[in-house]
Amino acid sequence: MNSDGSGQKEISGISDFEIFNISPDGSKIYFTKRVKLDQTANEKHNLPKAHVRIINDLMYRHWNYWSDFSYSHIFVASFNGGAVSGGKDIMEGQRFESPTAPYFDDGEICWSPDGKAIAYTTKRLSGKADALSTNSDIYLYNVETAKEINITEGNKGYDRYPVFSPDGTKIAYQSMERDGYEADLDRLLVYDIKEGTREWISKDGILTYRILHGMITV
Repeated sequence: MNSDGSGQKEISGISDFEIFNISPDGSKIYFTKRVKLDQTANEKHNLPKAHVRIINDLMYRHWNYWSDFSYSHIFVASFNGGAVSGGKDIMEGQRFESPTAPYFDDGEICWSPDGKAIAYTTKRLSGKADALSTNSDIYLYNVETAKEINITEGNKGYDRYPVFSPDGTKIAYQSMERDGYEADLDRLLVYDIKEGTREWISKDGILTYRILHGMITV
């Protein structure tokens, strides 16, 4: 629709999604939807009328909601302004989620300026490790080649909220250093894609103003 709310039209080819974002050039779209990968107790044991859960591992519950045997996955598809087509699950078969629970914040996923890559947050842990650890990571996924790299590998705490620089050469993100400590110092790091290096630009807790190809302006 137009910015004043007029000219509304429905987009076809997409349903049952949760969040979405159109690429900067308008030719692609990513969206998230839940993908069922686990069987319920009823399905495992052919008990269609029973009201039962078999719990033998964590995380069967997160805060106030129960596992629904599905996972939030990212799909990438073509978009022509009126229809979505050719959706691909870039996390196919993974029993992990993006965005991560419990907030499922759309700020954990972003497009590169040229629309050729996506940076997304996920936590590739399961069971007890998932319950105790805060070790989420940011992955850089190439839409054209389907290859990805973990740009925060080695850091054991939270890594979240990636944002590309306007020229697409760097990614800024929030990072906590210690595993399992949800109230750790939240640092601002910048990852150089070409060099594969990371810089802690808010080091020592001192607020500094840096001009990084337009990523930070004052």
